Amino acid sequence: MSAPGPGDRAGELGRWGIEQVRLRPGLSLPRAEGDLLIVGDGKSTPVDLKAYAHRGPVMAVNMSGLLWPGRLDHWVTCHPDVFFAARDFRPARWRDQTTLCHAGRPSARADVCWRFARGRDPAWSGGLALLIALALGFGQGRSLIVLAGCSLDDSGHYYAPRESFHGLARFRSFLEEALREGLLGSVRAVSGWAAELLGQPPGLAG
Repeated sequence: MSAPGPGDRAGELGRWGIEQVRLRPGLSLPRAEGDLLIVGDGKSTPVDLKAYAHRGPVMAVNMSGLLWPGRLDHWVTCHPDVFFAARDFRPARWRDQTTLCHAGRPSARADVCWRFARGRDPAWSGGLALLIALALGFGQGRSLIVLAGCSLDDSGHYYAPRESFHGLARFRSFLEEALREGLLGSVRAVSGWAAELLGQPPGLAG
């Protein structure tokens, strides 16, 4: 994608209140088409990935960047100093510089840094990285965005099942409103509350 901050697709992210604040010098982000898989780090992640076979671009959110076994096109987090520092823990054959790292705040470890415009920062803490990932998918012109490991049912993480989703009710309300406004028509989810809201993608196993 071309960088959607100040540019030709500013509206794609602007409607979410997200703006680009830094792009690594010399980095080119061509526009991408087709389907995108966004992998979260919910408890359902391992099961969801078995149920949905995806061969296209992949965008990981937070810890799922360490779980995903194959090529990773994008990695999004609001905790770049934690997750991007762990890049070497990715499978050896994918430890290269092909993954574009996106941070939800300024960070020297990230290729692209984003922020919420003044007055647009959501009133909840959980789900910010997922929101940025969705906005990036829209900005790339994806025809279908599939969420795996993003059940949004407060079942915890695959690595910490008892950890709660802070601000879950407010995040759900935000997504429900976005769906009513027609902003999530191209998004589907593999399982959980998110699948009930958005519907499931075609091609699920079983």
